[in-house]
Amino acid sequence: MPAAWGARMITLALAAAHGGTDRSNRSADGELVEADLVLRVAYQAAQLLALGDVVDPVLVRQGDEGLTHQERADIAGRAGVDAAVEIHFNSSGDPARHGAELYWHRGDHEGHALGRAIMLAIPGNRAWRSWCTDAMYQGEIANPNALRVTAAYRAVGVPCALVELGFLTSAADCFELSRPGAIDTLAQAVADGCAEWARSVTTAKP
Repeated sequence: MPAAWGARMITLALAAAHGGTDRSNRSADGELVEADLVLRVAYQAAQLLALGDVVDPVLVRQGDEGLTHQERADIAGRAGVDAAVEIHFNSSGDPARHGAELYWHRGDHEGHALGRAIMLAIPGNRAWRSWCTDAMYQGEIANPNALRVTAAYRAVGVPCALVELGFLTSAADCFELSRPGAIDTLAQAVADGCAEWARSVTTAKP
């Protein structure tokens, strides 16, 4: 734990991925669009965290502007945040893949712990998966996009948890996301996980 941490508020960047012309993943019917969903989750989570006294949230993407992963990491670095949460929704060529996933850079123990706290806060998320972003599959990096994102934050010295909150290629996940209050629930989980992690690092012994 950095010596600067202690009994103080933790500053966390909430980075909604994509935006602008980059809409990224979407459901089969086109109703659920990743760029829109992640902004809603980030904005609501930031509002919830701002009501407490544990986390000072920094909303990286303020609206529908398009920011690359490097631009998001640079904003977090310039803001001097203690850590960042990259918020995404997933896709796969296998429609059976579903549920939340966590990606973290090898050696980024705080990013891993932060993401794990968020995963555990998602209701009913008992089968979530966690991947180090340099994990190999059949001789190649399994998820090069996630590796690029976490490496950008690593380069600016910001611990980062990349959370995928569901698969927009999964009929089951899309059904759940279409339910009233589904985004509210995910935003609450992100906020609760962030607060839980922040409490753990401010109360831990140096």
